[in-house]
Amino acid sequence: MINTNTWKEFRVGDLFPPIKINKHSKKPTSEGNVEFITSSSYNNGVSYYCDEDAIDGNCITVSTNGKCFDCFYHKNAIVVSTDVEVLYSKFLNELNGLFICSVLQQEQKKYDFTDKPKNGKVFDTIIKLPTTPNGQPDWDYMESYMKAVMEESEKSLENLKRADDTKHLIDVSEWGDMCIGDYFEVEYGTFRPKDKLGVGDYNYITTSGFNNGITDKIDVADHQGGCITVASDGALMGTAFYQEEPFSTSNIVSTLTPFETTPLNKYNAQFICALIFSKRSEFGWLGFKFSVDRVRNLIIKVPVTATGKPNWNYMEEYMRSIINKTEKAVEDLRKPL
Repeated sequence: MINTNTWKEFRVGDLFPPIKINKHSKKPTSEGNVEFITSSSYNNGVSYYCDEDAIDGNCITVSTNGKCFDCFYHKNAIVVSTDVEVLYSKFLNELNGLFICSVLQQEQKKYDFTDKPKNGKVFDTIIKLPTTPNGQPDWDYMESYMKAVMEESEKSLENLKRADDTKHLIDVSEWGDMCIGDYFEVEYGTFRPKDKLGVGDYNYITTSGFNNGITDKIDVADHQGGCITVASDGALMGTAFYQEEPFSTSNIVSTLTPFETTPLNKYNAQFICALIFSKRSEFGWLGFKFSVDRVRNLIIKVPVTATGKPNWNYMEEYMRSIINKTEKAVEDLRKPL
């Protein structure tokens, strides 16, 4: 889990000074090729393609209406509605932008449909970020962290295909299709307004890509653990984690509770998490929200037994081997030269 104890607080407006930009109070009538960004939670905030004068890309948009603090990074020029704020910084790029989006999105729990971050509240928001020795935001760390996350997701299938010792690729042509809904009950979490989040001992899982998805400790647990959670929205949509301890989730996280006949444990669960994460390119801003129905109907390729059933034992032993090797490598790095 990422350690945030040494992170420092920053005011958003100090990192991203507000600038005057042209916003649209209504949907543009001219169709075109430029993305029109609104307070939509889906498709990277894009709700329409128009032919209006655009503002520069390489920015983050933050919604101030609907489900507030939906945050998305935009590489190219965009047109925006009055329901979003736009963040620019000379230090911003796509990778550290995704990191910032994930941090900003944790502010969603502070707002509801009657309390919105209008009138500059986004710029007055305080967030915690990793810092350099001189106390400035560590943009390079944020970039390298997200680069590692993205590389891991891209390589997840390749890593799973590699044999433990021989380093030869496993023939996956005989792997079989597994439908998530055949082995898990899939459901959304519960919407809880910010004033209902009492402090307690139970993990609260949101769409964060860090710390196993845990962003708070609250006083109620909807699940007893032994489940997989999948971020169904946001910049890191499709991020999957195994939850070993009792927990609750926000209403934009899917929980995969294994049926009694599904022999899930913390090892084969991580195998499944990697496969789910590898499917995220089929969703997100390139397509659809990772909704409960789509997770339930998601098909992944898994190793199977002679009878064509998922080979849970193989998945478990494979992940045990990977984890053991990783722990040994870390221990070796700690040894004095």
